[in-house]
Amino acid sequence: NNYKPTYDRAEPGENEVPTKLYNPFCTPHRELGDWGLGIGLYFTTMRAIGLVTLLAWLVSLPNLFYYASSDYSDNEQEGVPIHLKGS
Repeated sequence: NNYKPTYDRAEPGENEVPTKLYNPFCTPHRELGDWGLGIGLYFTTMRAIGLVTLLAWLVSLPNLFYYASSDYSDNEQEGVPIHLKGS
């Protein structure tokens, strides 16, 4: 079952055929090009930035856990406001 749906852009004022909105996360890049080069590039860039941000967050998780643990400070920062601990 290799069926992949294709989307066609409805013309303004068209109401004879039921339509469905494009999903910006699951719609293939080829289909986003129906709206023009700028829109396709925008969503492609947003997907790439989201992926890079997610990967950066995953890479930084071990550091976050280490600096929040007692292995780092052993409670030597008592009396320091929570937003300044570890700095």
